Amino acid sequence: PLIVALHCFGCRTDWGLKRLSGAVDALGWLLLVPHGLEGSWNAGSCCGYARQYEVDDVGFLRRLIDSVVLEQSVRHDAIFVAGWSNGGFLTSLLPAALDRPLRAIAPFAGHSYELPQLRTRGAAVLLQMSRDDVVV
Repeated sequence: PLIVALHCFGCRTDWGLKRLSGAVDALGWLLLVPHGLEGSWNAGSCCGYARQYEVDDVGFLRRLIDSVVLEQSVRHDAIFVAGWSNGGFLTSLLPAALDRPLRAIAPFAGHSYELPQLRTRGAAVLLQMSRDDVVV
């Protein structure tokens, strides 16, 4: 299986690596921790450089995930995406935007404000909110 971890606004990829690599290694899974431009993701309603300059982060992640699936022989029913804050917003958009199904998504402290837009196409969803996120 493949875990894709999307960082929060202003965070770096080492943030996800520190928190997830031990568990993923123990399970023998793959971990993909991409970095958004200027520490941001274009998730439509949020945030920073990527949104301001209309960066195609959905397209970027589509190509990246497709590449890893092909090169590492990842089963199509074994792709999970988790995102925090700004990364959570993007995570909540991916099931409807990608060409392939996702097994599950977990947007933490950020998701599409329009829950009808949260089209999961069969993916399991874990939503967790935060009162302490002062950015989004």
